[in-house]
Amino acid sequence: MKRPAVFLGIPFVCGLVLASFSLPVSTVCGAVLLLSWGLLLVRKGWWRYIVVGTLSCLTACCLYWQADARSAAQLACAGQETVFTGTVSAVTVYESGYARYFLDGKLNGAVPARVEYFTDRTDLSYGEMVTLSGVPETEKTDHLFDGESYAKANGIFLRFDTGAVLLSHTAGKTTLRSMVFHWRKTVTDRLKAHMDTQTGAMLTGMLFGDKSGLSRSSRTALSRAGIGHVLAVSGLHLDLLALCAAGILKRLKADRKLSFLVMAGVCGLFVICAGETVSVERACIMVLLRQAAGVFYRKADSLNSLSIAMLILGIGDPFVVHSAAFWLSCCGACGMGVIAPYMTAGMPEKKWWQKLLKQMAGFCWVWAALFPASAVFFREISLISPLSNLLLVPVCMLAMLLGMAAVLLGGQGIPAELLLAGADRLCRIVVYASETAAGLAWTYIPTGSVVLLFVLGAGLVLVTVCHCLERNKMHTAAAAVIAFVSVCAAAGWESSFQREDLQIAVLGEGRNCVVVLSGGPDAVVFDLCGASGSPAYADAYLSENGVERVESLFLWETRETSLRNYSRYFTFHQPEQICTFAETEETLFGAVPERIERRELLFHGAKVTVEASQVTVEYAGVTYVCTDGSAEIAGTPEILTLYGRNRIAPPECGILTVLDSESCCRPDAHTIVGENDLEVRIADDGKCRVRRL
Repeated sequence: MKRPAVFLGIPFVCGLVLASFSLPVSTVCGAVLLLSWGLLLVRKGWWRYIVVGTLSCLTACCLYWQADARSAAQLACAGQETVFTGTVSAVTVYESGYARYFLDGKLNGAVPARVEYFTDRTDLSYGEMVTLSGVPETEKTDHLFDGESYAKANGIFLRFDTGAVLLSHTAGKTTLRSMVFHWRKTVTDRLKAHMDTQTGAMLTGMLFGDKSGLSRSSRTALSRAGIGHVLAVSGLHLDLLALCAAGILKRLKADRKLSFLVMAGVCGLFVICAGETVSVERACIMVLLRQAAGVFYRKADSLNSLSIAMLILGIGDPFVVHSAAFWLSCCGACGMGVIAPYMTAGMPEKKWWQKLLKQMAGFCWVWAALFPASAVFFREISLISPLSNLLLVPVCMLAMLLGMAAVLLGGQGIPAELLLAGADRLCRIVVYASETAAGLAWTYIPTGSVVLLFVLGAGLVLVTVCHCLERNKMHTAAAAVIAFVSVCAAAGWESSFQREDLQIAVLGEGRNCVVVLSGGPDAVVFDLCGASGSPAYADAYLSENGVERVESLFLWETRETSLRNYSRYFTFHQPEQICTFAETEETLFGAVPERIERRELLFHGAKVTVEASQVTVEYAGVTYVCTDGSAEIAGTPEILTLYGRNRIAPPECGILTVLDSESCCRPDAHTIVGENDLEVRIADDGKCRVRRL
């Protein structure tokens, strides 16, 4: 067998995925053994590899279950007064004046843990010893944020907020990591000082993976254009670094072993400099395996290297399968190093247009490899990724080379400033092109539908089975085209289905409420509480459901933080009209909101009445009311949502949603208490249904 590592790495990752489903141990082991027995019947000559793969898969399951058991000791401290002592291992400072720290240490001096500390203090630095006292909480899961996957992917199960008391913080020991971290901070500060805010943040993101300074709109634009991977430090960056190092070593006439040792040291330092993310660790392993092949006079194989990298990462952290970066990095590496070369082999490339066509075909296969992971972990999939990668990635690589040269010069001085000026112009081109493309509805597909994900999964199975059975490139390509057309057709069907119904989404956290009324590509947003997180919830729902146009935005509160967040999150959903019930001189999207007392409007065939603390929607003979939980309700609406504190008994209605978990109402078949992130669909015949988002 040419690729023995494949029968170790891929079954190992499959075992981690299988164990993550929280199925009974007997069920998992039985399913693995049954599948192995079936494969033995079909491929008796492969019995050695099937046995090895089975043992690898079961070993991965055991490692995952062991890691899950260890995390239970940390979760036992949630909600209890706890003292934590540890060192700062990651720092992120936000424009709002708050900071997020990752701390490695022990809970109550006994339980090893890594925790998150979110605070308004920004004076802590990497490597400092910190002691906290407070009540840690677990990461919450809602429509906006999958707290469980985030916790497992980062190994962080507890979070201390601003209520925690910082007992002490002292400078830690000087280590290689701390020196590299402080050097990176010094250099990035110099780069940003000589560049525009966004272009400087983009360059530091491309060089070091630090995206904290990049605006949300710019990140969304790069993602929709399909080139968001340039901000994730991985193979592209290490390949450039390896190319430069190899050129220098070749000129110095270094032998293979010395070159490998130097390359290993350079890659190790770069991994630390890039924050030791999953993507850069995967790339580092593959680069070193490729370099090691030359030392032992062997030929490196991309699939073997990728399988070994996945195996090493999985052994080091069984929860790595919960990381979006892991899947995107591995799928991208598989597409670039395995699928694209295989599918484009044999294509003519004698003329320039043939080379261009082959390169475009390669980008298409890389995009196809990333398609499933993007659909699962993100709410949108770029449709122009092959074209934008062909046109914009070379520009990004040139900007990175100029940035690397400036970094080697220390980020200061006239030569460095000239290099950064060139990088600034190149980054401006990329940002402008990405934002222009992101504003076009046909450049991306929203993937919030379960049906869409099911069709995508079926298409992936179709392509895999077709290739394994026939080994015919044309048939495999045809199956991939059929799968893609099916996904687009499913997206179109879902969109047409949404156009027929009126959708009312109740979003937010706790007693806060923002209501999104949508029909097809249009929507109206009602922010009844003015919470700072409401814009994020509304924007996530709009993006996930493919809303292209926000007709109106109604604000009952005009807090500065809320308005600032609407400016950040609604860049691609700027409302045509902004109304408020409060006096304000603050501007939003360059205009002062219109002051109103009451407003009636028609939307998607529905009559909407907006007044103080209440929204009423009448459609197909059904009345929906969203109002303050402490207010008197006139009439008996079929659907009622109560936000804020609820201290009165509501009238009888068909569907009742009470956001206050301490309400006197009790949940039953038609009453939902203490939950938001719900969607009510009203069909044109008056039929209603509720689903949790």
